[in-house]
Amino acid sequence: MNIDRIGQFRQELEAELRGNILPYWMKFTPDRKHGGFHGEVSHFNVPLEKAPKGAIMNTRILWTFAAAHRMYPEAAYLEMAERAYHYILDHFIDREYGGVYWELDYKGNVSASRKQIYAMAFAIYAMAEYHMATGDKDALEAAIVLFQEIEEHALDREKGGYTEALSREWKPVEDLRLSEKDDNESKTMNTHLHILEAYTNLYRTWKDPRLEFALERLILLFLDRFVDPLTHHLNLFFDENWTLKSNLVSFGHDIECAWLLHEAAEILGKP
Repeated sequence: MNIDRIGQFRQELEAELRGNILPYWMKFTPDRKHGGFHGEVSHFNVPLEKAPKGAIMNTRILWTFAAAHRMYPEAAYLEMAERAYHYILDHFIDREYGGVYWELDYKGNVSASRKQIYAMAFAIYAMAEYHMATGDKDALEAAIVLFQEIEEHALDREKGGYTEALSREWKPVEDLRLSEKDDNESKTMNTHLHILEAYTNLYRTWKDPRLEFALERLILLFLDRFVDPLTHHLNLFFDENWTLKSNLVSFGHDIECAWLLHEAAEILGKP
């Protein structure tokens, strides 16, 4: 691909992003009645008013519009990021036990209180991005607190890695799955991948030695446990003792991991 074609491709991507993708979310997803964002919109762009509101969607919206504002500093993008940020702070953060609720009902009441570490990682990722976009110190502090909570409650200090989920009070739970299609195992590649992603983004703006140590430990864990030395695909599901429990291959995660591992090593300055 020559330089002219790369430039054209960039223009096409920016036109799609700013002309279609971001405007779609700005137009159809804000919940003007109950706050935050609708949990579901129909194929015909009609919001399902009573659809539940998930932590993943809301934190991804926050990251998206904070990142968009960093790249294209427009008031409309900032407004969307602020809407997501304040809704997460007001409704998803557990003020009593810490962490992030998994799901709310359409009015913002807690409907699933468990601490899915995957969701906490996305909250760190998003809060760090919002801090970099706005300079908001409370967002950075929220990201740091979530990092500390993951390290305190989810890290397996004996065998390594992070558990998949805990109760609201940080106790063990029987059903650890993100969704019904996932295996019910204690340690998953997917959650570790997004902890890696979150810690990388936080390290961009908070060069704390504890975070540096945790990030390097995660990189080495991927090379030791998750990347299969024979197939070079990712191993997806393990029990708490690191016994491999699945032979599935997720090609999308293979590609995503290649990017995120490289990015993490680059941010640390350790080739």
